[in-house]
Amino acid sequence: MTTFSLGLALEAEVDGQDRLKQEEIIGHIGGKSDVSPEDLGKAALDLLGEGFPKNALELANRAMTMDRSNLSYLDTVAHAAFELGRWREAADAWGVLTTKGYFKTSADSSYANDEEDYKTAKKMLEHARPRSAR
Repeated sequence: MTTFSLGLALEAEVDGQDRLKQEEIIGHIGGKSDVSPEDLGKAALDLLGEGFPKNALELANRAMTMDRSNLSYLDTVAHAAFELGRWREAADAWGVLTTKGYFKTSADSSYANDEEDYKTAKKMLEHARPRSAR
């Protein structure tokens, strides 16, 4: 398993081409001594776009820790958690974003599905609860 200086391991069960994609994205920032939240956020989006939500989630969480004012990192957390089936984390992140009016202030049309994904995550949470807790 290849590990980079960021402490990330390549996601398992990837073929040669996917391995190269991950190495390129993570390796780009892995050698920097002063990785910025912007670097982490961009890498997280790139990883998510290439189908690597586990590492995307890790980097987006790190970016958020460094700069809590940039809500796009929280949006990346929501998407990565959703793809991983981590419904609570996805719903919580989208809940915060909704409360802060994040989607209403963005001109980006890619947020159009976020409300539907948020509802899906909440629905999945409801189905995952034991009947006695409902």
